[in-house]
Amino acid sequence: DSAGEGSGGALPPALQLQPGMAFGTGEHATTQLCVRGVHSLLAGGRLTGCDAMLDFGSGSGVVAFAALLFGCRRAVGVEIDPY
Repeated sequence: DSAGEGSGGALPPALQLQPGMAFGTGEHATTQLCVRGVHSLLAGGRLTGCDAMLDFGSGSGVVAFAALLFGCRRAVGVEIDPY
């Protein structure tokens, strides 16, 4: 099931990651839920004029990257886990 399926809308832009030790795949259930939520708010028109967003505990930073793709002007990802 991909984002936008069944909603009649266009699919969001693709975000590809090359997974490694420091970068996750972005496929974890909570990551998917957060990306869908950000897409719903920003691309779905529920939130307009996103100046900045913070992805705290970001891991790979995929939610921050997604926010930029969906129209947020600035995004910051913060992670303290050394791996």
